[in-house]
Amino acid sequence: MGETHNDMPEIIEQYNLLPKPNEWSGKILFIETSEEKPTPKEYRKLIKALDDFGIISKVEAIIVGKPQNEIYFNEYKKILVEMTAAYDTPIMYNLNFGHAYPRTVLPYGLKATIDFDRRTLKLSEPLFN
Repeated sequence: MGETHNDMPEIIEQYNLLPKPNEWSGKILFIETSEEKPTPKEYRKLIKALDDFGIISKVEAIIVGKPQNEIYFNEYKKILVEMTAAYDTPIMYNLNFGHAYPRTVLPYGLKATIDFDRRTLKLSEPLFN
């Protein structure tokens, strides 16, 4: 997590680093905590920032990468369920993407289908043409 940058909102806006809230409609949000292992308090702040920006209310679903060494898994899950409850967002936890092992690459911008009963995510279009 490191240092705090008070200029982050301006940097995000200036360089268009984060799509506008309306651009998240129908999308799947990927969340993973990587090797940084934020404390539950820091994780709550990160999720709140996504919600304040209008992302959480717009996404179709959320998939959550396995925390490295599964540190804070239960705490992260509880926080995310609590903070998305108002939107009834479907969430799939503990997937191997991002920094978890074994690593799986998830491409941005391709159509995908999540089967929550079978716990699968399937790309609906090819990664390479």
